[in-house]
Amino acid sequence: MRVRNHNLNIIWFKDMKLRNKLIFNYICFGLLPLLLVGAFGIYKVQTVMFSQEAVRNQDYLKQAVSALNGQLKVYDNLSDYISFSSSVSRICEDKYESEYNRYLDYTEGFHSLVGSMKYFHDEIQRITLYVDKPIVEYEDSIMPTKGVKTESWYEVVKQDNEVHWFVSKDKKKVFSARKIPSLSDEKMNHILYIEIDYGTLFDWFENMTDTDYGVYLVDEEEEILYEAQKFSKGNRDQILDFSSVKEEGEKQEHYIVTKQEIGENGWSVYLYRSSDGISQKINGILKEVIWGVIVSIILSVFFIRLITNHTVKGIEQLRGNMKEVEEGKLEFYIQTDSKDEIGDLIRGFGEMLTKIKVLVEEVYEGKIKQKEYEMRALQAQINPHFLYNSLSLINWMAIEEGHEDISKITLAMSSFYRTALNKGNNIILLKNEIENMKSYLEIQLMMHDYEFDTEIQIEEGLEDFLVLNLILQPMVENAIDHGIDLKTQGRGKVSVTAKSEGDTIVIVVEDNGVGMEQSVIDTILTKKSKGYGLRNVNERIKLYYGEEYHLTIESERGVGTKIITKIPKVKEEKA
Repeated sequence: MRVRNHNLNIIWFKDMKLRNKLIFNYICFGLLPLLLVGAFGIYKVQTVMFSQEAVRNQDYLKQAVSALNGQLKVYDNLSDYISFSSSVSRICEDKYESEYNRYLDYTEGFHSLVGSMKYFHDEIQRITLYVDKPIVEYEDSIMPTKGVKTESWYEVVKQDNEVHWFVSKDKKKVFSARKIPSLSDEKMNHILYIEIDYGTLFDWFENMTDTDYGVYLVDEEEEILYEAQKFSKGNRDQILDFSSVKEEGEKQEHYIVTKQEIGENGWSVYLYRSSDGISQKINGILKEVIWGVIVSIILSVFFIRLITNHTVKGIEQLRGNMKEVEEGKLEFYIQTDSKDEIGDLIRGFGEMLTKIKVLVEEVYEGKIKQKEYEMRALQAQINPHFLYNSLSLINWMAIEEGHEDISKITLAMSSFYRTALNKGNNIILLKNEIENMKSYLEIQLMMHDYEFDTEIQIEEGLEDFLVLNLILQPMVENAIDHGIDLKTQGRGKVSVTAKSEGDTIVIVVEDNGVGMEQSVIDTILTKKSKGYGLRNVNERIKLYYGEEYHLTIESERGVGTKIITKIPKVKEEKA
């Protein structure tokens, strides 16, 4: 009895319409799990995001501190570089043979060095060398130490040769100072002073995150060197003083506080953010997620109807096509834009019909086409030999009759077609390509009754490089047809040059014809052009050598046209 009920349930689902099956499966295995997973996900996201905000705090602060440490290291390296420079050593020793030598060290030595440092680091406001001797001041670059011996930082700096950093939050001033190491026995306190723009140095703490936060930078005595309070107008009540930040750092209740040490200066940075602000951000994200889930459910119910109708429609179309085939109709064309399994079935069914038609026609049409291809191949082998023999016969007949002009043009045509056909090869030596072009030019000169001049200049050593076959002739043909033939005044001239530029060969075909407008130049190598020869050459060059190699056309109306192409040097491989 139980087995019977089970079978009835299976039959009930099996006999259900496909559209209803899809909707049923979507609700049971798609919508309900989505709601359960969404509810659990919202709970977990709220927990994880809060912990991630603390980690993000550490990452933000670590990145800013790392950047500041790197910047301080750069300035320390600059301080070392200047301190150990030869010009600084000579200035500190002050043992010059002449005032001119002193002047050179002051100007071309130290002052020039300081200028280059400021050029590459515009945040450096001042670099001053304080010399512990009675010297003459030079601008603000070189000064005696008597002017700074009363400063509080002077006593700290003169104790060792290390770089010391000093910051004044009230004056917005930050600088480094160090004693110049001395190789002599003199007990002198020469000081190198480098002042940096306060805002630029601590700019790393200005835009650490897109949420409200505060930053305190303090020294070893916890004196505030720099602070930034980046709170929006509505959250200004979340700002804390430094003592409160330290207290919150121990409790981590209402604020997330992160501390990071900076280098070897004894500085520390505190980054704090309000937990309420983070909760507001998380709640805003959760609201967007919930609304997204609701909208997704509504759209899913709507689109499942469209999808089921589309799927059933494809199956019905396939069934209708199959009925036509059953009736013996093979001439209709089956197609679909669907990329799913139903679409694959429809396309597979259509391909099957195509193959059936091909098999039916293969015996009749296939054999005929095969014979036709064989005949064309045989003609391709015979035609060049027939052409050469015919031209050779015409040449001998012209010689016997004393017609030298006919013999000359026949030889030029024979040479032209021999190099043009090139035994079916697409690649040819440059010297053979030049020979082909010369043959073409000879024919054109005879046809034009030698009314224009030609000039060919090929750099020595380029003749044995390989080039594409039939690229020069279309360029020369264009120069004659669209430049020389249209010229009404003066004698025409076509120049062809080839020269070497590094690993490339530069070929230029130039005429002194009528020239052309820029609008014509812009379209002559495109499909919009009526001419085919130059466009064909351009496309062949780009296809064979790459897009960086192509034809370039320069022309001026009434002056002439220049066609330039560059191709890589390729040597013929010896067998």
